[in-house]
Amino acid sequence: MNKFIFVCYDHGCGGENLSVQVSKRNYCNTLEYAKQQGRTWSEDVLGKLLLKNTTKNNWQEQIPDVPVSDRYYVVPSHREPNELKQVFKDSIFVVINFPTSDVGIAHLNNRVYEKVWLSSHTNIKQKIGFCEQLGHAVPADKLKQIHKSLNNAHIHCILNDLDYTDANVELLFAKAKRYKGMNYLDDEKTIALEYNNIDMKKLDRLDEICILHR
Repeated sequence: MNKFIFVCYDHGCGGENLSVQVSKRNYCNTLEYAKQQGRTWSEDVLGKLLLKNTTKNNWQEQIPDVPVSDRYYVVPSHREPNELKQVFKDSIFVVINFPTSDVGIAHLNNRVYEKVWLSSHTNIKQKIGFCEQLGHAVPADKLKQIHKSLNNAHIHCILNDLDYTDANVELLFAKAKRYKGMNYLDDEKTIALEYNNIDMKKLDRLDEICILHR
């Protein structure tokens, strides 16, 4: 049976970068990834299934066949551990907790705007993937517009049938801001990390957990 380490986090908390770092451990399958404008774009064995809002309510029915491996698969996820455990019962979880202070929440929202909304993608596959993360299947009549989009803020405007203006971007971003999210404690198979203060030494506990459950 395949073994999984799920890196669970809310949008903007840096989970794909952390997933790549975790996957470099010698008992994991290393994730392929690319760096773009300060962001990490990874390719996981589930095809980014757990990052898409288009599959939020039926991801369980879309799990692809996974090659058998004696190493752990690392998968970034916007689905929470409590939900994933219903399907992947013996898995290990690394969680980036959502910030709880006003300063931390403001930092995260600013980070999402600067690192996500103002960034762009190099190919149409990534742009479609971004739309799917938002929960939008790209209709054929908007595909050409998406392909020519200048950045992710422009994509938000296209998906909402709005002109790409500063006022419309500001309006859409205000609606998209998050004020609460995942919040977990350490347990036998969970390592909880704090947003914007990730203790990489704490991740060394993964070595112990993975050895115990191999």
